[in-house]
Amino acid sequence: MPLLSYGALARFTRMWREDPDTGCWLWIGELTPNGYGRWRTGPGKPREMAYRVSYEHYVGPIPDGLELDHLCRTRHCVRYDHLEPVTGAENTRRQDHAERRKTHCPKGHPYEGDNLYVGPDGRRRCRECRKR
Repeated sequence: MPLLSYGALARFTRMWREDPDTGCWLWIGELTPNGYGRWRTGPGKPREMAYRVSYEHYVGPIPDGLELDHLCRTRHCVRYDHLEPVTGAENTRRQDHAERRKTHCPKGHPYEGDNLYVGPDGRRRCRECRKR
C-alpha cells in the first residue's frame, strides 16, 4: 500500500487518541469483533486493518510471510512503533492466554515437574488428576 495522501492521513489521525500512560494510539473508529481497528482509506475502498495501514504508511511494507504483533498487547493500538513484524508462530507464542498463566490445576496440584503433562494438543494437564 502506498503512503496515505495528505487528506487520507488527516482523516486517519482523527481516528485515534493517544493514551498518556502507555503512548498507545487508541483507535476510536470501527472495531472488528476481536477488537482491532478497521478503516477505509477512501470512498469505495475496502475496509483495512487500521494498524496495518499505520505500519505501512510510517514504516513500509510488511515483509512477506510475516504478520504484525502488537508489542503493547493492545489490539486497538495503531502506533507504528508498537508493532513488530514476526512469523505467525512467534505471534501465537507471544499471546497471553489465561491458561498459560495458571500455575495449578483446578484441584490445586501444581503444573510443574513430574506432575506436568503436555498433551498432543499443547494443553497442559495434571498427571495426578489423570491418574484418578
